[in-house]
Amino acid sequence: MTATETRQGIGVSPGSAYGPVVQVSPPVRPPADEPPAQDREAALTDVKAAFESVAVALEGKARHADDTAQQILKATALIARDKGLVKAAGK
Repeated sequence: MTATETRQGIGVSPGSAYGPVVQVSPPVRPPADEPPAQDREAALTDVKAAFESVAVALEGKARHADDTAQQILKATALIARDKGLVKAAGK
C-alpha cells in the first residue's frame, strides 16, 4: 500500500470495521478492438433489462433474508434501478 487515506461515514449496516483497502484493478472497459453496438437503442434496452433482472433477483433474495441483509439487498436493488446508472450506460 503506497498511500494512507482515512474515510469516515455511515456504513450500510450496524457495526464497525477496520482494515486496509486495496483497489485491485481499474474499472472494467470493453476490449479496444470491440466495435460499438450497431443499434445503440437495442443495446440500451438490453442493459435496462439486465439491471431490472438484477433488481428483481435481489428483491427475491431479500424476502428470505434477515432484517439487516434484507435492507442491504433492497438498497442494492434500488441502485440497479437508478436512472443515473442507466443514463451513464447509454453514453
